[in-house]
Amino acid sequence: MAFIDLSRTIYAGMPKIPILPEVEFCPVRRIADGMPLNISELRMATHAATHVDAPWHFIDDGKTIDEVPLDQVCGSTVVVAVSRKAGETIPVSDFEGAGIREHDIVFVHTGWSDKFDSADYNEHPFLSDEAAQWLVDRKVKMLGVDCITVDMPTGMRPQGFAFPVHHTLLENDVLIIENLANLEAVAGSRVQVYAFPLKIQGSDAAQARVVAEVA
Repeated sequence: MAFIDLSRTIYAGMPKIPILPEVEFCPVRRIADGMPLNISELRMATHAATHVDAPWHFIDDGKTIDEVPLDQVCGSTVVVAVSRKAGETIPVSDFEGAGIREHDIVFVHTGWSDKFDSADYNEHPFLSDEAAQWLVDRKVKMLGVDCITVDMPTGMRPQGFAFPVHHTLLENDVLIIENLANLEAVAGSRVQVYAFPLKIQGSDAAQARVVAEVA
């Protein structure tokens, strides 16, 4: 049995969506400065790095991250490999035949994780509205992507963009994980995943250490 880390390393100045503040990792106490111990301060938005979106992110009366049941963030996971270009939708046909079952977690490997440190990371494939509804109809409990968002790239969004994929999933209690990494290691397989978010009271999301357990 082995574990594969599917999470992004958190570091100061790491890439994030434009509306978020910079990620900061600052010294509070350092042994090198004559202190008896090392202590650091981390400042980051809840939607930077690998994180789980709670329903309250878009639904005002939805569950906050501390209210999400633990069994909803771990379980049998199908990792679907797709081949789509920048700004291209991921259709229902990419999920058909993947063996997705009720209460599964579904991860989508697009390969965009390799672009994390470049501007190209912001121009990614995204879930079609129909695919989001298809996953809801199959009663999956969580969807994860190796992209910065499940919705249309920021640069493509028309005025008044309404985040349809987030709404379709979260309104139906399907959690979302964004900024996954290393999915190539488990693409095309079924694995056991553990994606426990930080227990932040009243939060819309939280960072998570996401790992896959493989034989």
